[in-house]
Amino acid sequence: MYVFEQFKILEIIPINVFGYVISFTNSTLFMAITALSLGLLSFIGLKKVRFVPGFFQSINEIIFNFVKGICKEHLGKEYKNYQPLIMSLFLFIVFGNLLGLFPMSFTITSHLSVTMALSLIVFCMVVFVGIRKHGFKFFKLFIPNGVPLVMSPLIFLIEFAIFLVKPLILSLRLCVNMVAGHIMLKVFLGFAVKMKLFSFIPVFACSILLIFEFFVAIFQAYIFTVLACISLKDALYLH
Repeated sequence: MYVFEQFKILEIIPINVFGYVISFTNSTLFMAITALSLGLLSFIGLKKVRFVPGFFQSINEIIFNFVKGICKEHLGKEYKNYQPLIMSLFLFIVFGNLLGLFPMSFTITSHLSVTMALSLIVFCMVVFVGIRKHGFKFFKLFIPNGVPLVMSPLIFLIEFAIFLVKPLILSLRLCVNMVAGHIMLKVFLGFAVKMKLFSFIPVFACSILLIFEFFVAIFQAYIFTVLACISLKDALYLH
């Protein structure tokens, strides 16, 4: 169907190494654009730090303080150790989501492979932090306080299975929300074009829908960030 064409991965530069296809695709291109955009924003904003910040410096400071607030709220006194990772994930998702709103662009977070990779970064960090900080006591996380001893093995297996599935749930949440929003926008715009509805009402409705998608793109990045912080909090404090 035409609504799914916007999510199709297209090969730009075919690359085959020993039978493995690692071609440069539109997904790769827009991931690179996202990363370069982040680097450019940081470079311009922090090139000359002034007491009275300019436009780009203000944007950097707003984003920094916003993510700092999330990390501080959930991670407590150790937030500084993990803020760079959390901020990188937040910015990558935000820019990837927003970039997909432009015509002829590609939404990198509409593919499970991308969102799963981001979720696995969080998962690996959680496991690493938990084991480094608590050793084998980390596995107490899977046995809630007050559980009867006879029920402990069963509860442990259930909690551990849920823990292993969390990256998939986190990645699906982001992926599905971005796909659903873009499909809704595509269907509405396609309907307006086919019916030749270029009057004020369809244009106004499309504009409202686009603004809504703009905020959804930011909100989904926020949700991912908060859930990542909650997972790290569990590893740090065994809550």
